[in-house]
Amino acid sequence: MSDAWIERFEAWHRGAALELGLCPGATEAAIAAAEAKMGLAFPPGYRAWLLRHDGQAKGEEGPEFAVGCNWLTSAEGSATQWADEVEWASEDGIGDQCDGRVKNEVFSRKRIPIAGTKYWDQDKAYIDLDPGPNGVAGQVITLVTECDFEWLGESFEAFMGRYVDLLERGALRVDGGKLLPLRGKWSGHPGSWLAEQLDGGEKKPAPKKKAAPEKKAAPTKKPAPKRPEPKRPEPKKAAPKKKAAPKKKAAPKKKAAPKKKGAR
Repeated sequence: MSDAWIERFEAWHRGAALELGLCPGATEAAIAAAEAKMGLAFPPGYRAWLLRHDGQAKGEEGPEFAVGCNWLTSAEGSATQWADEVEWASEDGIGDQCDGRVKNEVFSRKRIPIAGTKYWDQDKAYIDLDPGPNGVAGQVITLVTECDFEWLGESFEAFMGRYVDLLERGALRVDGGKLLPLRGKWSGHPGSWLAEQLDGGEKKPAPKKKAAPEKKAAPTKKPAPKRPEPKRPEPKKAAPKKKAAPKKKAAPKKKAAPKKKGAR
């Protein structure tokens, strides 16, 4: 994305007579010194902004640079606030938020504070160089509670470009030197409203799918031993016909005993 959004941003605020109190640009030496102190590099889009405007001079006396994001600090201010926060930095956060884009860590040594209140005691905006699994290094996030963030864009220039689109479409109105929704007032945190508006114009990244574990090849089964085919029973031979038993000869008739002589 080109730097044309910077001219559009400035032109809209001039036309709305909304004075942000933007400072002159930082020098390359000031930017390099801030980077050296943090051990981090400003992404190209934000570096281009710093070379044009090194923070807001009025601070809380003027309007925020973007609704719900508070007031921009200088390159040196980023490094100073980073040094104050780094002692609280922890990598013990469990899980993530904003659709997996932001890690659950209130403080991180890889986040650059770019906007906040005078004493940095409320909500703050950061350039996040250590995103969640679905985030992008260099994304812009803003704190809306003591531990909840809203995701505003994958880079400073992408966020600001879409924010200028909102301004030019008339989604916000000037009231008493402040920006309010076109109709009514804020029903929640302005940063949450802004995140919802900006996210509506961008396709959310699909959550990264974990690679399915490779399936182990099933062990080759040994072929089952062939069962011997059952022997077919041999046809039974017909039992030999029994010979008829020979007829028994009739027993000879007994002869009558001879009569004894002298018997009458």
